[in-house]
Amino acid sequence: MLVDYVTVGGVEVVNHARLRQYLRTVGSPLTSGADICGCETLTSEVLDPDGLPYTTPDDPLTPAEWYDPDAPESVEFAGVLLLSIDGIDDYPVERSVSTAVTGGGSIGPARVQPRQMTFTAILLGSTCCGVEYGLQFLKAALQGCTGSQCGGDCVGMYACCPGEEMTREEFNAAHRRTFRRVALTSGPKVTGRNGDGSCAGGTCSMGADIIQVEWTMTAASPFAYTDPVELLDVGLPTDTDGECIQWCVHPPGGGSLHGLPSRGVHGRGRQLRGPVVCLRGPAGAVGSGDVLLQRACRQRGGVRDRPVRSAGLDGRRRPDNGVRGQHRSAAADDLAVPEDERGRGPDV
Repeated sequence: MLVDYVTVGGVEVVNHARLRQYLRTVGSPLTSGADICGCETLTSEVLDPDGLPYTTPDDPLTPAEWYDPDAPESVEFAGVLLLSIDGIDDYPVERSVSTAVTGGGSIGPARVQPRQMTFTAILLGSTCCGVEYGLQFLKAALQGCTGSQCGGDCVGMYACCPGEEMTREEFNAAHRRTFRRVALTSGPKVTGRNGDGSCAGGTCSMGADIIQVEWTMTAASPFAYTDPVELLDVGLPTDTDGECIQWCVHPPGGGSLHGLPSRGVHGRGRQLRGPVVCLRGPAGAVGSGDVLLQRACRQRGGVRDRPVRSAGLDGRRRPDNGVRGQHRSAAADDLAVPEDERGRGPDV
């Protein structure tokens, strides 16, 4: 897994392509200047949604996550240089072994364990005030969601470098990985500080401290996921006049359902307002089983206490579901088939 790019809850925490450019424009405390080890093909062209280049933290087109116009020192922070991630490549499955009564051992079932990932990084900037500001930003960004209702955040990374001809969409589809239900469980802790910056008396001289930090994040779902693949995108039917959709079942041969009109469904001789959406399809097609939603919005009244039936798209009758009389649940009430004008439910 690459260490060049990390997001926590959608917030960009590590971006070596951005850092490399800011070390040129903001300033670098490193003797090597802006030359840092990293993936050379991982650029703003594949990371920025619009493919715009990185310039400075206060660039209105590509501002840094930590930039605050009310905090001048935020422009003096260059970013986070991630050195390593321990535990990210471990297979998170363990089996317990206990001593058997008859000798030897007894092997327990395999259990998936949470994944613990330990990050080691250094914070870089042009002044010590800028680096201190970056440390506070890192603490806030790693917290993610909090509270009793929070089950963790998503942490995004990339598996490998993009090809030279790859577009942003191709790169994300092929190499973006996401760990789910991730929370900060330790740190960030300052493990080292080096540099010639001075913040005595609230002032800073040129030259910045290099702060080394370490933090641990735990993924309750330990496996890395690729981007979701959309299999079906079908919008729900709507009506222009705001009326509720009425659902019915269309026989596979076409035509109406035992004389039911194409707009409105009769119940005890009165017309129910609203459009009717009928489902067509041959027997055995996808969705030819029981139709659970006979009607999306059911107007009360006009239905006797009788067994509720459901029908498949093949037009064959399904057995009663055992819900009768006043003991019928609200869910069954919503699935009830409307009566026809003769006072009985239509045969489907």
